[in-house]
Amino acid sequence: MPSEAIKEEEISARVRLIIPSEWFEHSLRVAETAEGLLYKFGYEGGAQARLAGMLHDVAKTMKPAELLSKASYFGILANAAEQKNPWLLHAKVGAEMARTEFGVGDETVLDAVRWHTVGKAGMGHCEMAVYLADIIEPGRTYEGVEIVRAAAAKSLREGCVEAVRATARYVMNKGWPLDVSTVEFYNWLLETKS
Repeated sequence: MPSEAIKEEEISARVRLIIPSEWFEHSLRVAETAEGLLYKFGYEGGAQARLAGMLHDVAKTMKPAELLSKASYFGILANAAEQKNPWLLHAKVGAEMARTEFGVGDETVLDAVRWHTVGKAGMGHCEMAVYLADIIEPGRTYEGVEIVRAAAAKSLREGCVEAVRATARYVMNKGWPLDVSTVEFYNWLLETKS
């Protein structure tokens, strides 16, 4: 068995111990969906997307105070949206946990974990696939998910455009501020044919 497969199995087993079973199952679906999106559109990086999908919510169940503390420990400066809603920090904290606690050194994987919640301008195909997979994986049932899935069937870019729109509606309905990175991601998606 290749060493990458063994490492992925070990990481999967460790993630299973850290997060509740419903989030672990979600992570498995995100991993599969992200890999499938890259395959569907002929992009490389399926193994990276699978690993990022497995790790993307490793910090998800942390309480706000713990996320803020971990962010500070890792030198992450919380922006205005993250200060108002510390839950957003689970992505950036999760990326640092993937690096320090799981030994992941692949920057593509780390960036896919880091930006899976808010997105950012200039994302690569792997990052976009994980961002989109988190929103459309088969277990997602929110109002409007079929619109996002239909767009995702056309291209990563179109899927991400609809995913950002769905996310922005959710965030605004909650009365939370939109992360600046999300706005920049949306604008970049509209300007590019990625």
